[in-house]
Amino acid sequence: MATFFGEVILPTSRVFFDDYDDSDNEEEYQVERTLELKLLDEKSLKHEFDLLIIVEGIVCRGFVDLYLINANTSRLAEFRLLVDDKRDNLVEITPHKEEASVLYKLNDKTLLLRTSPAIDIFISNQLTLKVMPWIERCKNIMTFNSKSVCDYRSEIREDLPPAFERMLVTSAVKNIPPGLRFLDQPNFITGFCASVAGWCECMDKPCILHMIFTDNSSLDSITFAPLFKIFETANVKHLIVNKPDSSKLGISCDQSYMYM
Repeated sequence: MATFFGEVILPTSRVFFDDYDDSDNEEEYQVERTLELKLLDEKSLKHEFDLLIIVEGIVCRGFVDLYLINANTSRLAEFRLLVDDKRDNLVEITPHKEEASVLYKLNDKTLLLRTSPAIDIFISNQLTLKVMPWIERCKNIMTFNSKSVCDYRSEIREDLPPAFERMLVTSAVKNIPPGLRFLDQPNFITGFCASVAGWCECMDKPCILHMIFTDNSSLDSITFAPLFKIFETANVKHLIVNKPDSSKLGISCDQSYMYM
């Protein structure tokens, strides 16, 4: 890899957990959720593709919804979390949206996986295994994840722009897009995109992981600037097919970047 891959780090703040953490009986509160695959196009499992784009995070999902997909975009598969009645006993401070992760076909050579907000660090490996048949049939993988600028660790923070990008690449990547900066230590990656990047490194498959850091969650030109830059330098700008009107820009996402 182009930078350090270390151990998986779980959230340390107790606000991420529930009252069952104090229980001595682990089986009392450990409820494993499972993903269900709904295959919509079996032919896609027999076709070879040049690129798979994976998006995670509210800003990246908003960019995809506005510029890359529309009502005419073909759906190949859906990955949905099964509803478990036992989870009624769990307390979630901010429940995730129960929407499916959807695999789209942008054109004959490109796939797009839009992940659900419900896919967290505990379910990332499940989704990786479910998507594996398509990952194996794609020559290149490009992942996008968006986080708050508060998650970016740097000694000098005063000069950071309101939105910027950092990237990681696997060893198999030969052509690195120009003008982009690598994610530096001690920063680290987590979640589904990290799971996919780790698998690609082990299987010697080219994968570029892009991290978008922003100081707010508004879907506007400032927040989207790093994404437009990446699409242009990676020669995939032709995938931007929508031209949303101004009324759809500048709106705030339903998740705040305020922390307890």
